[in-house]
Amino acid sequence: MGGSTFTNISAAKAIAANQFITFSVAPKDGYTVSFTSINQFDYRRSGTGPTKGLIQYQLNSGNFLDVANVLFTDNTPSGSSIEPIDLSGISTLQNVGYGTNVTFRIVIWGGTGSAGKWGIYDMAYSSAPDLALIGIVSPK
Repeated sequence: MGGSTFTNISAAKAIAANQFITFSVAPKDGYTVSFTSINQFDYRRSGTGPTKGLIQYQLNSGNFLDVANVLFTDNTPSGSSIEPIDLSGISTLQNVGYGTNVTFRIVIWGGTGSAGKWGIYDMAYSSAPDLALIGIVSPK
């Protein structure tokens, strides 16, 4: 399990301290994408690892906007899951065209010790994606 150290701080402080992961996607020329969800994803955290999370998105270099708050309540060695996060109701994530980069960010904080760890985790020990963005790609 990879990760950084975390302390009990707010989301804004976590962002300032780079305590997040990001991933970006962009449609190819001639296509649009409508994002429907972030699929259920598995995580694992240590007993003193972060317990709170915030899912956000950004279009190109604009501000990050909040999507959902999540809690990482389980700290068992086998890991746990976050339920799918619906994106279909966010109008700016529908029919995204060529030239628009969409970045998603998972901000994590609320650990109780400086050695706390958190990471995306493969609970099924399979080749299936551990974190997946679901959407519909359409020709323009």
